[in-house]
Amino acid sequence: MGYFLTRASKCHAIFKVGFLVTAMLLAIMGPSSPAWAQVGTAHVQLQWTAPGDDGMIGTASAYEVRYSTAPVTGATWSQATAIPDVLPAPKSSGSAESFVVSVPDALLGDTYYVAIRARDEAFNWAPVSNNASFVYELGSDVGDDGDGILPVLELSPNYPNPFNAQTAIPFSIPSASHVEISIYNAVGQRVKVLVDGFYGANTYSVIWDGTSQSGFPVASGTYFYRMITNGYATTRSMTLLK
Repeated sequence: MGYFLTRASKCHAIFKVGFLVTAMLLAIMGPSSPAWAQVGTAHVQLQWTAPGDDGMIGTASAYEVRYSTAPVTGATWSQATAIPDVLPAPKSSGSAESFVVSVPDALLGDTYYVAIRARDEAFNWAPVSNNASFVYELGSDVGDDGDGILPVLELSPNYPNPFNAQTAIPFSIPSASHVEISIYNAVGQRVKVLVDGFYGANTYSVIWDGTSQSGFPVASGTYFYRMITNGYATTRSMTLLK
């Protein structure tokens, strides 16, 4: 019992210097959702500095992320919804952390709050971080900035890159068209089809979690992602590290 109390005190010290989380909305409407839908999946990139296992010393053992339409605090943590994604193992104290999480069944116009907490090796949980928030909304047909400028036809660099859990692949199309985006390994074999459908003019982002078409994890290495639409084809590379 004495050891447990010591560890509990140590865990409480993990965030005594603050645990600042920021979020960036990567995809406004999930690619699987039609433009008229009121519900979709939001892909949000969280960024924070890794805490330690004892204050700013060592490495925490695990993270947990939850979201809600109301601020997430220690008192409301159990009522908030757990992120369904598999979170990465914490890095050493002071390291920059970045992870793309999916918020399913998001309602248009609603504000969502996301928070994270960590635990030490004795399964003692630290206090909840600050809240990162975002509003889930549809982009306009003429671009997210609403200035009447059509999005360009582009396959953008994935981020993060290199990655060890999942990565976001942004792409944009200036007119409604069929889009296909696939992942290939270093010898040219197709690993997975990420996108295969009809999309309206807009900017999107699709997530690859490092798995094959069958759902099995693939090996570390260099992979290529290729977009084909309206006679346009382009390819970029990325690195998976495990």
